[in-house]
Amino acid sequence: MLQFNQSACPTCGEPPAGTLETLSGLAELVQTDEGFEYGGTIRIHWHSQRTVQQDRRMLLECSAGHHWWSAWHER
Repeated sequence: MLQFNQSACPTCGEPPAGTLETLSGLAELVQTDEGFEYGGTIRIHWHSQRTVQQDRRMLLECSAGHHWWSAWHER
C-alpha cells in the first residue's frame, strides 16, 4: 500500500486520482496514393509503462487535472 506525504492536491484539496505515467506506443500509419498519414490508432507498449518519479517522489494528479510531487513510501 502506498502512503504519500502530500495526499491532497495543494491547489484544490482533492485526493490523487492517480500517478502520472510514461509509456511508448506505435502510431499506426496508413499508406495513400500520396504517401502515408496517421491512421488514428495507437498500439500501446504496456511493458514500457513507468511511473514518473524524481528523487523518491511521484508525480500525482487529481481529478481536476492539477499535478504535484509527493514523497511516498510503501506500508
